[in-house]
Amino acid sequence: MKKVKTHLEKKMKDAGFREHYELDLVKLEFIKPIIAYRIKHKLSQTALAKKAGLTQQQISKIENGDFSNFDTILKVFSSIGIEITKVETRQISPGARHRSNQHAKGKMISGSVRRKNIGNISKTGRGHYKSQTSHTTCR
Repeated sequence: MKKVKTHLEKKMKDAGFREHYELDLVKLEFIKPIIAYRIKHKLSQTALAKKAGLTQQQISKIENGDFSNFDTILKVFSSIGIEITKVETRQISPGARHRSNQHAKGKMISGSVRRKNIGNISKTGRGHYKSQTSHTTCR
């Protein structure tokens, strides 16, 4: 574990890497409530996809952080009763902007999602997640 931490500390010195890392953390904040909802309601990706009017593949990509279309995330949120309460933008470095096509006009989006405690979630296999707490809830 020490090697990973040391490696991450070295990588964080690179502005481009740090920006991508921070973007992944923001994406995680949008992914967690979707996964928590699925766990709480014992839904498969297919069942959640049907509820949201999407495909199972789209839900899988979202849960793996592979999304760039925010409208798709909003569609899922709307179908499970989650609302976004705050979105902020901030300027990013030109180097990070050049290395990523997920930033629009040099701005990175960060946000927060209104939800209750969703607990710890771990991936157990392809598209399968489990909660490490028994009180996982999502609003």
